[in-house]
Amino acid sequence: FPVTIITPSVSASNLARTVGYIENQSANGLNLQLIVVVEEDFIPFLSPKIPLKDIKIIKNKKGLDKGCRARDIGICLADAEYVSFWDDDNIYYPHAAVSLYLTALNHDIGIVNTYHNGYIIPNDNDIAPGYIDTMCMCIKKDVAIKIKWADDYGRYSDYKYLSKLLALNHTVNRTDIIIGHHL
Repeated sequence: FPVTIITPSVSASNLARTVGYIENQSANGLNLQLIVVVEEDFIPFLSPKIPLKDIKIIKNKKGLDKGCRARDIGICLADAEYVSFWDDDNIYYPHAAVSLYLTALNHDIGIVNTYHNGYIIPNDNDIAPGYIDTMCMCIKKDVAIKIKWADDYGRYSDYKYLSKLLALNHTVNRTDIIIGHHL
């Protein structure tokens, strides 16, 4: 698989909506793997459709870490060259998966944009707390696994995680393409 989408979930309805966004991706020829880490007491029923070629569902006890451990679990289980992180409470446009992958391709990290609170983030070359989101990143798995999301629980974990990766001087590619809307 070129890309694994990792989705922590605490809501069956949010997960169903996000799977719908994945199934509606304009990703002809791009095989996607989905790893869902369920952190609540529900059992999702997922029927893979194109472009999903593989789905793994992992049950994990709920943490108060905003999905940090779930993302770490997903990275370890990913079978793809690249991983991306789709929270189940965001809106993803039909070009999101392809844009993430093509931005990261031949780089260690790809960064795309999203709408958030009336702004486009990230909005400059600096990554700042509150101006980056998990949905903006696509990272080579062998790079992503070097840093743990769960090292810094809570607010701005996406900023903390990405900042630690960027400090390791990996190759980065950015685009102005907007792939969705953070809710």
